[in-house]
Amino acid sequence: GSEMCIRDSFENIAGDVGVDLEDVALFAGGGVGALQPALDCLKAGKHLFIEKPPGADSEETRQLLAAAEANDVYVMVGLQRRFAAVTREAVRRVAEKGPVSLATTTFNKQQLGGDCKEFSTTLWNDVVHIVDLLRYMAGGNVKWVFGEMESDVEAAGEGDLQGNGYLVFDNNVRGYLRSTPCGVTFWEVDVIGEKGRIRSVADATDFELIRLAPGGRRGPVS
Repeated sequence: GSEMCIRDSFENIAGDVGVDLEDVALFAGGGVGALQPALDCLKAGKHLFIEKPPGADSEETRQLLAAAEANDVYVMVGLQRRFAAVTREAVRRVAEKGPVSLATTTFNKQQLGGDCKEFSTTLWNDVVHIVDLLRYMAGGNVKWVFGEMESDVEAAGEGDLQGNGYLVFDNNVRGYLRSTPCGVTFWEVDVIGEKGRIRSVADATDFELIRLAPGGRRGPVS
């Protein structure tokens, strides 16, 4: 029953008092230049949906959090790989064949060879997506993590942090996160359920579904 209202500027969104604030969400592009319009909308009492990245760096993201808390509104960050049709359909298919027990996501970053310069901060980079995909496919919240990372110095910086982890979720799903430097960037996703398994192909732009049965594999199906 909600209606969509389209405005031609951020100023008109922030200043619109003709719409019930409880029903308002702002869809905005994130990154450089988004901070002030986003702050204006939060201070006007508007809930905010913002595309990744939520600000040019971590400090801008903290400013958005502080403004949301001060004005009692919500901010949600959208990561498009979670909402891609192929991802959601793959998860739906494996879940149809029983609960998920193990999820593995791999992202190997092109950081060997060449100058390997980062485009911007870690909020812009790709490892954020692979962490979010693992949480989405596992379907729960992380209880604890055991793993390793490049270094404390890299973790405190704004670059694409590389590392490997074993995660336990509150729904008893186990997960592996693998992220290491390499010569060519590529993605892999593997999710195992009670009677089905999805495995990514074509750099995680498509998936194959494997039916699991006593006695072994029963072939990939589209």
